[in-house]
Amino acid sequence: MKRIACWMNVLVVCVWWSGADAEPFVERAQILVVGVVSSNPKSQIVQLEAMAGYLAERLGDVGIYGGAAIVARNNAEMARLLSDGAVDLFSETVFSGLYLEEAVGAEFLLREWKKGKFEYRTVIFARSDSSIRSIEGLRGKTIAFEDRGSTSAFLLPLAILKHHGFEASEISPREAFPADQVGFAFAKKEVNIGAWVARGISDAGAFSTGDWESADRMPVPLKTNLVIIHKSEPIMRSASLVRAGLRPELKARIKQILLEMHNDSVGRDVLKKYHLVARYDEITGDAARGLDRARLLYPLVAEEIQ
Repeated sequence: MKRIACWMNVLVVCVWWSGADAEPFVERAQILVVGVVSSNPKSQIVQLEAMAGYLAERLGDVGIYGGAAIVARNNAEMARLLSDGAVDLFSETVFSGLYLEEAVGAEFLLREWKKGKFEYRTVIFARSDSSIRSIEGLRGKTIAFEDRGSTSAFLLPLAILKHHGFEASEISPREAFPADQVGFAFAKKEVNIGAWVARGISDAGAFSTGDWESADRMPVPLKTNLVIIHKSEPIMRSASLVRAGLRPELKARIKQILLEMHNDSVGRDVLKKYHLVARYDEITGDAARGLDRARLLYPLVAEEIQ
């Protein structure tokens, strides 16, 4: 195996295999390119390389003899790469996936159980001694989110607020804003969100049900004085997507391999390296409903996804 790494606008790592059916030089059409969006490219290469290699070794029957990894800096750059045909397969959170579906026709292939979880629910919470007991009670109040990249602690709760008719604007903590709006600020970490609400820096906070149930991210002394005022319907957490125009026979084989990966030890090891994925499954039933819910909310937060 030979690995070549180079810095351009994106980080590219190519992994080549030689075998009975491999040519000395392979063309782009014979390489499967796995991509991801990340502000820290070097941290992603090992996991991307593992997935690209695993798939490439099993795709010789559809003309694939090598694997490569590309890390895009943001969604806009990933859109360009997909449009240029430079990336074949990638994993994304649902709202970013919908952005790339809308922008360049990316196709949802399978649901991804990232870190063993296949869906997100957001909880919005407030102090138990406050007057806030519903989303309507947030009018004229402030809410703490994590950061702009968070689905459960920014995009989903923001979409919920807008779905309920609120205007929301970013402010500094305790900054004045129109009384008919909701002001939001970023606390940077999940544990800070609960602390901000408990200490009165923010009137409410939002993050995932998993964060609410975690003693690390929601310490019991803080949680005792807080109450959930809204729990969202579930949406898909993460998905595997392919670019528009990928050869049908290649797409079908990739899908088959991904669906079966968790059944063998090598596949499970690769999945663990690759975003701690437990498995993939079809986007049907609950998975389809979770994607549909996200698709309905997506227009409300599309401008926030970059």
